[in-house]
Amino acid sequence: MDFDPAEEQTGLVTIRVFTSESEAGVAKAALEAFGIECITGPSDAVGGQYPSLRMTQGIPLLVRPEDVEEAEQVLNPEYRRPASLY
Repeated sequence: MDFDPAEEQTGLVTIRVFTSESEAGVAKAALEAFGIECITGPSDAVGGQYPSLRMTQGIPLLVRPEDVEEAEQVLNPEYRRPASLY
C-alpha cells in the first residue's frame, strides 16, 4: 500500500480501502457496532455532481493500532457467520 499521510498524522492504521463511500460506511458501522472506534479518511474522488464520472483511489478505513486484529475479525465474513450454520 502507498504512503498514507492520514496514518502519519493520526497514528491510526488503514485496515481497508473501499471503492465507494457506501461500502466504507457499512464497514464503519459494523466496527462501531462492536465498539471499535474508527474513521473513514477523505476520498480523493473527482467528478463533482456526476457520480458516474468519479475516479478515486479509494476511501480508507482507519482504526487504532491496538484494534487492528479485532477489526479484521469483524470485517471478515467468516467471523460474522452464525454458529448454527456450521
